[in-house]
Amino acid sequence: MGPSHAVHKVWVKKAESTATQVVVREDDLVDSVRDVILRKFANSLGRRFDSADITLCLHERKTNKVRMLGPEEPLWDVIQAAYPNGQLVNEALVIGDISHHLVGVKPITASPTTTNQPDSESKITPSASQAARKGGSKRDRAEPAQAVPPPNLSIPLSIPPIRVLIVEDNPINMRLIHTFLSRLNVRREKATTGEEAVQKWREGGYHLILMDIQLPIMNGLEATQEIRRLERINKITKHGIDFGGGNHKLTEEPRDPGDILENPEMHKGQVIIVALTASSLPSDRRRALAAGCNDFLTKPVNLPYLQKKILEWGCMQALIDFDNWANWKNMAIVEEERERVSSEKARAAPKSRKKKKELAPSAD
Repeated sequence: MGPSHAVHKVWVKKAESTATQVVVREDDLVDSVRDVILRKFANSLGRRFDSADITLCLHERKTNKVRMLGPEEPLWDVIQAAYPNGQLVNEALVIGDISHHLVGVKPITASPTTTNQPDSESKITPSASQAARKGGSKRDRAEPAQAVPPPNLSIPLSIPPIRVLIVEDNPINMRLIHTFLSRLNVRREKATTGEEAVQKWREGGYHLILMDIQLPIMNGLEATQEIRRLERINKITKHGIDFGGGNHKLTEEPRDPGDILENPEMHKGQVIIVALTASSLPSDRRRALAAGCNDFLTKPVNLPYLQKKILEWGCMQALIDFDNWANWKNMAIVEEERERVSSEKARAAPKSRKKKKELAPSAD
């Protein structure tokens, strides 16, 4: 039996606003309906958010509890289960954005690449989705101070040091991922366009790139293809730089002198590139992998799942070049100590000048 083409109307509203109806197909998932809602509220939401940033909260009639809907839930089935006799206008789904479910800057709701993860992995954080299933009023959901705090998401101390480039033009997503990696003590840099990502990669030293697909100037797939092309030209393989005797079919001639890297020794091997996209379509996954991405994550990013993947990717890089990993870790410690001493000297300098001025003999 093919997919159902029956359509239905569902009440939705923004917080503190009047309800309106959107048309959904019987087999639509919440993830697809977010695009419909973004078009419906284009003037107020479209200027600030992507569809991946939108959340939908449902007030269940029987339990009188509020929960945030997951992106993979079939929306019409959920509506029928919650409102068997039909949804009333005062039971409209409440539209929010991901930042409303944060305490300061907390992880967001997410859906990993696969949809058969356990519940703790298929939703992002302990934010709204988990808290709502445990109960709570609408007021509780609206006040960030009442949100359930996240679990301890620290990466085990045995993980190798890793340097990550976050390529994302959405400031909310950038802030959330950047803050999350900061809590894990992961070294990280930012880029907001594909062109900037390629330029930063050329400098070397990155082990992982989290690459948004929808980027200005040069999109994520084009940036990935360019990085892979430059890796082939400079003979950067999965196991390091090939100085001869390797598989030369994997290399190609440079198009111009700028294709030759100035510091190839900074590239210890092919960088791991992970595509980030709001789409979960198999065709988009295939396009990302064909462009040269190693993996694929749907947005909003599942932060607990991302933590596990960082451990996995970091260990993969360590196996490739363990000695250099150890050296880089020692170098990082030395560099951090140097920066600390320099910072302390900078803070002490004004005090020293002030003290000398106070001790200087008076002209009188």
